[in-house]
Amino acid sequence: MLNEEKTLQSHQIPPRKLGFSLVEAILALLIFSALISIGAYQIKDYQRQTEEKVALKQFEAKWNQALTTTYLKKVAGEISFDDRKINFTIGSKRDVLLLPRTLKAKFHETLNINNNGTTGPQTICFEANNGKTQYFYTVQMNWGVLIAKNP
Repeated sequence: MLNEEKTLQSHQIPPRKLGFSLVEAILALLIFSALISIGAYQIKDYQRQTEEKVALKQFEAKWNQALTTTYLKKVAGEISFDDRKINFTIGSKRDVLLLPRTLKAKFHETLNINNNGTTGPQTICFEANNGKTQYFYTVQMNWGVLIAKNP
């Protein structure tokens, strides 16, 4: 019996070692919050990239639709660019593509589409607000084919 009591007493944890100290708890919270903030930034960046890619895909689709419509209806059209929107005008019909707040057009001209669905050569540039990413499109001469040169 005396041996059992000695064994139990030797395995007991002293009361001062039962929990974390204040410094250990603060350090753990600091590391945890740093990891959370890094993850939140990466999610925001991913969301920005996704919004930009969706807007550019919509631009490509509307571009092709404008060329096809002018060819089939034998009516001229134009595409005009502002900072945050792109206007597609075919005959009397107008369609507007709004760009996300993270993307703006650096190309501020109006492209004319002939009634046979062709347009002149041009380079169109969009820039992300982060200042690092630029998206380029080249329009082939007379064909109007849009070629993406994006990262």
